[in-house]
Amino acid sequence: MIMTATNWMSYATTLSESGIQMVPESTNLVDIIWTDRPPHSADPAFVLPLQFAGVSWQDKVEQVRTEMLSRGTSMVMLSALDEVAWLLNLRGNDIPYNPVFRGYIILGQEQLQLFTPSEKVTPQVEDHLNTQHCTSGLCVKILDYQAIEDSLKALEDDPFVSSVLINPSTLSYALYSAIPVTKRVAGPSPILGMKATKNPVEIKGMRNAHLKDAVALCDFLALLEREVTMGVYWDELSAATKSEEFRRQQQNYVQLSFATISAFGPNGAIIHYQPSSETNIPLDTSSLYLIDSGAQFLDGTTDVTRTVHFGSPTLQQVEAYTRVLQGQLDFADVVFPANSGISLTDIEILARKPLYQVGLNYLHGTSHGVGMFLYVHESTLPAFGVGEFLSDEPGFYVDGEYGIRLENVVEVVEAITPYNFSGPSLSFWETTLVPYEPKLINTTLLTRHQCDVLNRYHTRVKEEVGAEMLTQGLQEAYTWLLSKTNPISC
Repeated sequence: MIMTATNWMSYATTLSESGIQMVPESTNLVDIIWTDRPPHSADPAFVLPLQFAGVSWQDKVEQVRTEMLSRGTSMVMLSALDEVAWLLNLRGNDIPYNPVFRGYIILGQEQLQLFTPSEKVTPQVEDHLNTQHCTSGLCVKILDYQAIEDSLKALEDDPFVSSVLINPSTLSYALYSAIPVTKRVAGPSPILGMKATKNPVEIKGMRNAHLKDAVALCDFLALLEREVTMGVYWDELSAATKSEEFRRQQQNYVQLSFATISAFGPNGAIIHYQPSSETNIPLDTSSLYLIDSGAQFLDGTTDVTRTVHFGSPTLQQVEAYTRVLQGQLDFADVVFPANSGISLTDIEILARKPLYQVGLNYLHGTSHGVGMFLYVHESTLPAFGVGEFLSDEPGFYVDGEYGIRLENVVEVVEAITPYNFSGPSLSFWETTLVPYEPKLINTTLLTRHQCDVLNRYHTRVKEEVGAEMLTQGLQEAYTWLLSKTNPISC
């Protein structure tokens, strides 16, 4: 139950070459000795209003059923929690930072079953899902969470179910095995593309969430810079805590989207660092400070990284920062033909090229999809589509000294080009609106085009974020913003 079918089969194939056989074990041996295991969250699921979801769950179900017909399958099983939440316009609090709840869905042309613990279901959820007096295919039958395995085994004798579409990479081997072998159809979930491609309401919400997030982060960075340079004591943990306080002040804030990476000096070189009482160090003017953070708002999910220096950076730090910035600008500025099959793999070189040119690199991915009040790390589509949101996050790290990462979320949009020889084109629109650190930019390394792109970005930041700051009465933060967005000479 705790290993995906894809991993199980991969292990089984490899181990069989050495005469080792994988044997299913129905009892989790760890549970036998883990006697003080914390209970699962008892928090109920809750309805995501249509003003944020944009499309009713009934319309989503009809869309999935149409896709099922086109694939020639009579049923689909959903086990990925973000897919369950997205389809039903429900959210939950079962996993820290991720607004999902435990559940499975079995969806046929005439039935829709949700398997979830009883404490997840409130009268509001039942009303939302039209569970009472269910007489049509556009209502939900709620069953016990533990009943999923027996329900899948029962499909063996169901003459109306010829095939079940499943995604082995998100389905446990136990449930994969419960589905009759003659009825299994492995393939990507139909929800994948639908969830990744945000509808107009979701797009507007994502943009609004990132605007609020930018106001909060800039307000925090303005305070941090002012006080650290004055000698006021700050450390990694207090900075992480305070940054959340600023976000909590924004409308429709729910929670962080992941544990804040608040890293000073050598800790910044640890890519997935999280400050703790054992590793926490003070912030001062001697090195770089990296903060990778984000939030869950009812109208969107954010993820942004900025690296700053409160003193005088070294020439090496300035060059590294500038080259990371060049890569981020070039990645975000790309234009390519739509429907060409171009993927992240094809354009990632743009983010790495300025580093590659001088023998530098970074050992993590450049991009991931971003959900809408769902997972901050969401699967991307095989090829880009309008309405998809993804990160743009190159970096550079020197072990034991410092780390640099710059991360924006970008939206896939249709590009306006003078020619359309091969049809329409796509490009990215910056959704994150947080200024870069001027003292860390060597302007002589920038091309004229990169300089223009940077100035246009800072103009947007100043106008859009600045206007919201003035509306919220954040005058000191606005003054800080103006100092960081002055145009540079090209």
